[in-house]
Amino acid sequence: IREKLLANEFVQQMLRQTRCVHELIGNEKYLLGDVAGPFTMAAVMVGTEDFVVMTMEDPELVQQLLDFTTCVSAEMFHLLHENGCDIALPAEPVGSGSLISQPMFEEWVAPALKNLKDQLSEYKYFFTHVCGASGPRVKVLRDIGVNAFSCDYLVDLDTALADADGKMVIMGNMNPAGTLLSGTADDVYAEACGRIKTANGRGMILAPGCDLGADAPHENVKMMIKACKDMAN
Repeated sequence: IREKLLANEFVQQMLRQTRCVHELIGNEKYLLGDVAGPFTMAAVMVGTEDFVVMTMEDPELVQQLLDFTTCVSAEMFHLLHENGCDIALPAEPVGSGSLISQPMFEEWVAPALKNLKDQLSEYKYFFTHVCGASGPRVKVLRDIGVNAFSCDYLVDLDTALADADGKMVIMGNMNPAGTLLSGTADDVYAEACGRIKTANGRGMILAPGCDLGADAPHENVKMMIKACKDMAN
């Protein structure tokens, strides 16, 4: 698996980027690596709709595929760590509450993430991201030892923090398109301050609730930082 990954130009670009960022700020900031989680990687290989059907019609094959994609994801995280990455963050968009049921998440996604976490002993911190309305995922991820859950803006922050129960940090959940991409700097500042007030000292990392759009104004990102500094004072 490692040989195949290292022969891939896109992977080489990720590793070069990691090294460059580590050289610039590695002694000041944590570097977070984002790789597709096992369930999502398997769904991409098969096709999402076909893969979901397969979980019901051929669970043995699904498990074999998840064992393989877990190894692929783990090897990619090993490579990232060797190049300066501090935090592993597998993303599971296909595990979204907007796509699959809670029982399916608990049967397939959570065990695969736990298996992946167990293979990454070199990482001190293991985060994960699940897209969409995934509030019910919080307790499950907390119980398998995830350190921080990056949640979408569709997740109720107050409920998520309560379910995390101080055992897992909630990361998010600024609206990435409605506010960060399309809103004004004042809109961003107001939403960020609101999120911080909701957290009220409970474990939270303020961040976009999913991907930060490439066209999001720099000023809007700066306003998130300003909100954190102002609320800390």
